[in-house]
Amino acid sequence: MTQISHIHSMICLSIIIPVYNVEKYIQECLLSIYNQIESNIEVIIINDGSTDHSAQIIDEFTHKLPSSLKQNFIVIHQNNQGVSHSRNNGIQQARGNYITFIDSDDIIADHYISNILFAIKKSPDLVQFNAYCFFESAPEKNYHLSQSSLSGLHKVNDELLCDLFNKNNWFSWLRVYKRELLLDNPFPTNMTHFEDAFIVSKILSEIENIFMIKQSIYHYRILENSATRENNLETKNKLLNSCSLLIKELIKNSKKREIFAIPLLHFSYIYLDESKKSRGYFITNKNWKKIAKEMKNLKLNLSIIQTKREKLANSNMRCDSLKSLMIINKLSKFL
Repeated sequence: MTQISHIHSMICLSIIIPVYNVEKYIQECLLSIYNQIESNIEVIIINDGSTDHSAQIIDEFTHKLPSSLKQNFIVIHQNNQGVSHSRNNGIQQARGNYITFIDSDDIIADHYISNILFAIKKSPDLVQFNAYCFFESAPEKNYHLSQSSLSGLHKVNDELLCDLFNKNNWFSWLRVYKRELLLDNPFPTNMTHFEDAFIVSKILSEIENIFMIKQSIYHYRILENSATRENNLETKNKLLNSCSLLIKELIKNSKKREIFAIPLLHFSYIYLDESKKSRGYFITNKNWKKIAKEMKNLKLNLSIIQTKREKLANSNMRCDSLKSLMIINKLSKFL
């Protein structure tokens, strides 16, 4: 057995990092991993056609690695294809029994890897942890994501899903996945937004157990000029098209399992709100009728909904016309 294949046979965790034009942050991201990496972990860096100095920084960083760690860092340079293609490429290359993702402008806490290695020793289908969100230019805005109080290994049932769904945290990097789950459920390449929610909701519908970590072991950098915050018309249209694909998938899941109506309502609200802002009354009304027709017969126990937004969306999904929907919106302050 060669040295490389021997190392690969020992890998228990693959960390995939899609990279695109993050020259300001990529070294800090890689250092946060390097400072705690172990021999049974591989880091797969996918440079997705960056046009800044990201590729050069990555190559210089990996070139300076100790010889004992060089084979634990794998760099792939590809033409620009988008984050979903990059993640799928990394998944195909991964050797670990478990896979997770780190965004290239984020960093991990000092105890990130030790917590994850402890969790995967329990052989869960999925590991989920909490995150700390920070603003580089406005630290007074920093906050923790809405956290679950659960810890340890749990069976996935409707009560647990209710807790997770009402938190509305869909980031793919918030979880560690059994490799087979991602091989069977690749990221959708026809979506520019909400691809994380698409995959996470599908995987949550399939798994039997999950290991919960209460600590915030991931540090999520919020950039004011992030692509998800762009407001031009083209981006809005891509967002709405992606959201409609996600809604269709969640309708299927909701028909099989009532609890999935919670994320369905959440993303339906987003669709309606964004559509009214960018497409106007008549187009929104036409599009909403198509969705409402599919959703109208879904049964939902309102007691499982914990947020005003989803309660409002539940009322909205019973409305065939936008006029009725707008009346309900005006009444939402009384929820």
